Amino acid sequence: CLGEDTQLRARLGGDEFAILTPQTGDSAERLAERILATLAAVPAASGPVIATSIGVAVYPDDAEDQRALLSYADAALYRAKAEGRGTCRRYDASMGAVTVQPDPAVAIPESAIRTEWLATAVALASCLILLLAGAALALDLRERKRTAFERERLRSLANAAVEGLVVCRSGQIVSANEAFARLTGLDTAALV
Repeated sequence: CLGEDTQLRARLGGDEFAILTPQTGDSAERLAERILATLAAVPAASGPVIATSIGVAVYPDDAEDQRALLSYADAALYRAKAEGRGTCRRYDASMGAVTVQPDPAVAIPESAIRTEWLATAVALASCLILLLAGAALALDLRERKRTAFERERLRSLANAAVEGLVVCRSGQIVSANEAFARLTGLDTAALV
């Protein structure tokens, strides 16, 4: 369905493509419908199912410059996606696409912050954010290690009490061996 030499096909990025063709109004929509039908006819066994939506904008009916035409086709595409996969929509003014073009009559004042400085500030802020994230990660890892060490120490103390390395009466330690003293970090005499 795309065999004509007068068509230009291009990938815009990600999963979006554009077809520039000398079709007019209804014939552009018919081409879009043929594309949808061709893709829908691909058997599922030959690979993943392709869910396709198409947005159409026609020169000069919808727009007279490249930027606006692409913006309008994009607005029609998102309308088609919103209405369900496997659909085609032609741009109309209710879709509300906006094209922003710089006004050459507006001069940027000398007192404005230079673009290079803004880019540098953004880069520095990004580096600072990465540095803070790295510090937070390091603190988290340190806390996890400390918690694991403390958990193991308490488990060892509990095992030492169960194994008879410490003898308690009425909540008071009356006897402790050297292994228990090492676990607590105190002298055996200080425990009793």
